[in-house]
Amino acid sequence: MSVTNKENVFLSGVIYYRNNLESTIQFIRTVSEVFEQHFSNYEIIIVDDASKADIESSLLDLNTHITGNITIVRMSYPQGVQAAINAGVDMAIGDFVFEFEQAIEDFSPSLIIDVFRKELEGFDVVSVTPSRGGSLSSKLFYRVFNKGARMQYPLASERFRLVSRRAINRIEAMADSIVYRKAFFKNSGLKCANIEYIPTSRIKGSSLPEERGRLATDSLILFTDTAYSLSLFMTITMMAVALFSGGYTLLIFILGKPTEGWTTMMLLMSLAFFGVFAILTIVVKYLSVILDLSFSKSRYLVEGIRKLNKE
Repeated sequence: MSVTNKENVFLSGVIYYRNNLESTIQFIRTVSEVFEQHFSNYEIIIVDDASKADIESSLLDLNTHITGNITIVRMSYPQGVQAAINAGVDMAIGDFVFEFEQAIEDFSPSLIIDVFRKELEGFDVVSVTPSRGGSLSSKLFYRVFNKGARMQYPLASERFRLVSRRAINRIEAMADSIVYRKAFFKNSGLKCANIEYIPTSRIKGSSLPEERGRLATDSLILFTDTAYSLSLFMTITMMAVALFSGGYTLLIFILGKPTEGWTTMMLLMSLAFFGVFAILTIVVKYLSVILDLSFSKSRYLVEGIRKLNKE
């Protein structure tokens, strides 16, 4: 169905692609149909995270049937969702940018335009969140994150989001390296909204396993007091154990009961060394994150950029 009164804004859609060619192509078709119906000017940027299957040839037919431009950004090697989306958004020129971190179509296509209309109500960031699903580890992470976070809006598992150009400029001014985009958006001080939907299917995401673990630890350190609280808890626990061991040793000395003391000494030493190394691990991780944010000039490495020409 065509729409006569199209939105007179320039819209960008950034889509992450990683080794799921067929589903990504179908997802791109769905997004392009919505954009074609509702927007006069738009572009679609596919960020290929060094996938095995080349996506360009599969998009040639689609490119001739839409008015928007299609650009493919090819990463030099697999660098994960966050780096890939950073690369795609840096290429985008739209007034508003859709960030599709997963090419998962478990929602009605009309939700895309609903998100845009919600953005026009005065929000700079509109996130789309599935009402159910998600792994146990993901739910645990968000619970811990939101409990210790220092931000106005809580985090949740998101399917995609729409952000304004002002929101992009704001988070880029906050840090040289955007390690966790949605956390930066929720911590930007701008108005954010959330739309929940019921997923129509259960589809597994395509992010790199090693990225999820690194992203979880880095974001907990950057945006919450969790690591500090854990370090403080271990310190207090070590002090309590040391006081207990000292009191126990003094009691044995006063009562005059013979004891070899080996068990108490080894227990105290073991717990003390465990605590020291645990705290050092947290300190080293803090320093590593600070070093990356302060001195890492290259946020990602791109192999090439290809704009598909209209025939």
